[in-house]
Amino acid sequence: MYTERRWTALRRALIQHYGPTTPMPDAVVFDYWGGPGWRGAEVTEMYGGRTEEVTGGFLDRDRFADIAAALDSLTTWSEPSYGEHIRVVLAS
Repeated sequence: MYTERRWTALRRALIQHYGPTTPMPDAVVFDYWGGPGWRGAEVTEMYGGRTEEVTGGFLDRDRFADIAAALDSLTTWSEPSYGEHIRVVLAS
């Protein structure tokens, strides 16, 4: 459904967000329960068997510009359905 370019952009933006000073999660999960497209999704970081919710997700376009742009691109390509989720694996 999504093009490779859109997934690559989101994965790259997430990896840059965590960078060398922040612990890199194994994956980031976006659960869509409404809101402005994927940018309004609930976000959970996965660290092995432990998960952490990202309070407020990546809704703030100014604070998370690259991630927001990638999520908006996915939304434009295909509007998410209620209850849909995406999982972006960051571990190599």
